[in-house]
Amino acid sequence: MSVSPDSGIAAPRRWLVWLALLPVVPPLLLGGAVGLRQWRSLPRVVQALVGVFVGTQLLAALLSPGPLLALGTTVLRMTLLVGLLCLGSRLGEPATLRALRWGLLVVYVTALINGLALQGWDLTQLRLSHPYVTPVSLGLAGALGLWLALDRQPGESWRQGLPWRLMLGGLGVLTALLSGSRGPLAVALLGTALLLGWRTLRRQHLLGAALLGTVALGALLLGSSAEQRPLERLVTLDLTGRDLIWDDALSVARAQPWAGNGTLLLGPRIAPPGESCTWFEALEVRGVGCPAAVEQVNNTWVIAHNGLVQALGETGLLGTAGLFLLLGAVLAAASASPPLILTLVAALLLGDLTDNVTLVPGPFFSAVFWVAAGGALTRHPPRWPAAAGWGAALLLLMAFPVWTHFLPSTPHRQISLSGLISPTSWRADEPYAAAAQFNVPPGLYRAQLRACRQSCVTVAVRPFSSTGQRGTWQWLLGPLPSSRQVGGVDGQPYELQLRLWPGRSAPWRTRALSRTSWKVMVKP
Repeated sequence: MSVSPDSGIAAPRRWLVWLALLPVVPPLLLGGAVGLRQWRSLPRVVQALVGVFVGTQLLAALLSPGPLLALGTTVLRMTLLVGLLCLGSRLGEPATLRALRWGLLVVYVTALINGLALQGWDLTQLRLSHPYVTPVSLGLAGALGLWLALDRQPGESWRQGLPWRLMLGGLGVLTALLSGSRGPLAVALLGTALLLGWRTLRRQHLLGAALLGTVALGALLLGSSAEQRPLERLVTLDLTGRDLIWDDALSVARAQPWAGNGTLLLGPRIAPPGESCTWFEALEVRGVGCPAAVEQVNNTWVIAHNGLVQALGETGLLGTAGLFLLLGAVLAAASASPPLILTLVAALLLGDLTDNVTLVPGPFFSAVFWVAAGGALTRHPPRWPAAAGWGAALLLLMAFPVWTHFLPSTPHRQISLSGLISPTSWRADEPYAAAAQFNVPPGLYRAQLRACRQSCVTVAVRPFSSTGQRGTWQWLLGPLPSSRQVGGVDGQPYELQLRLWPGRSAPWRTRALSRTSWKVMVKP
């Protein structure tokens, strides 16, 4: 069953302006809540699917450890997410989404000016930064610009708008490369492949192939002259510490398996103890510190860097089931949608494998995803079996941080702990210190110290290299978490865990090489 694209209502000018400004003014995402007025424009089957999704989120909030706070944050997310879906009935068409290009151009130029101010004309020395947009977000912004430049509507010649296509696509490619982010590069490549695979016009293929060649050539040039090697990082698949974050977030999910810790309440449980604010690097170097008001929200924006792990930690099995049913419906509808809509949905969901691209509230591209999803669901409402099947497949793919723990592995007989300094009592107002000495084969390693009660959080991580000889002592120092962060009651002993990890991890290798633990009593 599908709805003709021509049956949609033309987008009002004010919403086109909203789309254009969204990349530049992120708080405008809150305006998506107004879209709830368009609820009746959604097909009945979509209304039912969204209703099941919202119901599972609210039920998980009521069963969470802090139901009142979790209920408030859940209502906030549901208001924004469902509002954006409803807006998709008007805005979720390729021609309408082109309004984003103006805001994207402003983001690109601002980032390049900021990069020139920080490092001069050699922009390959550091990752490209923006005053309030992270490098990962810049990479995704570059991908969006590339797709908008490549998209061609039925009956439209590729020559139409060629100047803005070249400018938007060129700046998008440059921004994605200089951001040095592997995830957005992978998202850009997948999305471009989807767009090209959907087209039959040879000249469109040539234009896309030229842009892809520019991506590869630029990445190789950057990789030969900069420490931040975008293409090399993409090929190596190093998780850059995400494996430790996943373990901490999954410990929260194990402590609250059915309902999780609450919507927007996972961040404070997995943030490093003692840190109340993670701020923008471009502002910090200019002496602009974290505002006191932002510190009060206590790391709410810290994420688990995986869509499934985030959902399990926030809403448990109940909320996760509802979320992936809805995402399955979105994928099923997008598969019958125009190429740009399919690209936006599929490629941004790929970003959820190692980040939380579709999380609401979030950067502007999360709004773009749900608006595109609303357009697909309105015009091509899926059947329930299709939604469940697509959702199950997506869940299985995104669950790799979980199921890789069960892959067979060979025991590491050459790895042993030859020395350990592990105090069993400590003062509450002092950082905890431990030291370890390992016998390991030559290579790069990471030593991790984490504290556990009901859940666990990383206290300190120390990378080191080994020559195969008797190693030096590795000291790990950090504050122990509060009872609010890991559960339990004041005065209850902590379980301290010392774990050894490979220096570079991979998606199929997310288990520690060795581990040991001991109890620590904290004195007042």
